[in-house]
Amino acid sequence: MRFRDFFDKHKLKEWFVLHAESRRAAIALGFISFFEAIIFPIPPDFFLIAILAANKARRWAYYSMITSVFSVLGGIVSYGIGYLFFDAFGEKIIELYKIGDQFETAKTLFQENAFWAVLVAAITPLPDKLFNLVAGLFKVNPLVFLVAYIIARSARFFLVGFIMKIFGIRIARVMYRHLSMLSIILLVFVLVFVYFLFIR
Repeated sequence: MRFRDFFDKHKLKEWFVLHAESRRAAIALGFISFFEAIIFPIPPDFFLIAILAANKARRWAYYSMITSVFSVLGGIVSYGIGYLFFDAFGEKIIELYKIGDQFETAKTLFQENAFWAVLVAAITPLPDKLFNLVAGLFKVNPLVFLVAYIIARSARFFLVGFIMKIFGIRIARVMYRHLSMLSIILLVFVLVFVYFLFIR
């Protein structure tokens, strides 16, 4: 697969299915998870689902951990780009995905509450790479960014893995089609959890 094909959503999904049973699936998953947080257009959830559907659901925690760790590492790099090199690289990423309007929305959210902005973007289908860049651009406290990002990404990918563990391949197609809805449901649960644990 050519590198530019990783920016084609349809080719990338086909690649996910073809490589889900590979012995190097874990390495590929880490690669996808890392670069999705920086520049790739499609969430790693789809590859995680494909891998677990390929008779690997019993190792759901292992693959969910790989997705979470490398996604967080990618998020840190994306934050760093916004922090140090926004003029050189950040604007090009925004232009690549034509998300200028969303960039303005992200700036407004960060001005109101940086922690919640990172948390929401990292769980939902919003382009979290954009929020990572903005977090770096606004010099959001690195610890605040990291805590919110770890909570959100881990909750998201471990939930996907756990659902695949419980229901197996039967649920894979449904999750492929309704991943956005699943993310929103997860967001509600995480917001309630964080509220009662840290705010109330």
